[in-house]
Amino acid sequence: EFIAEDAALVKIMQGFTLTTPNGGEKWTAGHTEKIVWKTAGKSDWVRLEYANPSNAAQPFIGPMPKPEVTAAPAEAWDLIAERVQNGGVYDWKLQEQNSREFLVRVTDALDPDASDVSDNFFEIKPELILSRPVGGEPFQIGSDAEILWNTVGTVSSVRIQYSTDGFQRDIRTISE
Repeated sequence: EFIAEDAALVKIMQGFTLTTPNGGEKWTAGHTEKIVWKTAGKSDWVRLEYANPSNAAQPFIGPMPKPEVTAAPAEAWDLIAERVQNGGVYDWKLQEQNSREFLVRVTDALDPDASDVSDNFFEIKPELILSRPVGGEPFQIGSDAEILWNTVGTVSSVRIQYSTDGFQRDIRTISE
């Protein structure tokens, strides 16, 4: 019979591997995308967060752009979902901010030491939706024509162009 005189508590940790987004994705603001991860061990609930280092009030600590070795202050992470059943996938309705430097983190809801972060940055880009003209409308030479669009995300400027050959060679700029 073996009796240990000095006992130490051993913590067996679960782990995560975030597979999507894991760097290089180009997603569109306002759309729904899947966050996907794998779990090693037992974890019933997860917390999902995102960070945008280019917009963080507190700068990230460590070399950029190496997110896997970059420690972000707690206030740099924004909540996606506080407590999600750990099924390995979550449908995320993307917010309307855009940047080329987003990260996602998946963390055990009860153990903040068990987490994984995107291996590299992914992009959330704005969407521009043309509502008028939609194609096929006749225009009179010399008359005014209304051009309308909506955006999802921040679009700081637009270039309005038209073409008579489906934008193959004849591309004319109306406004920049």
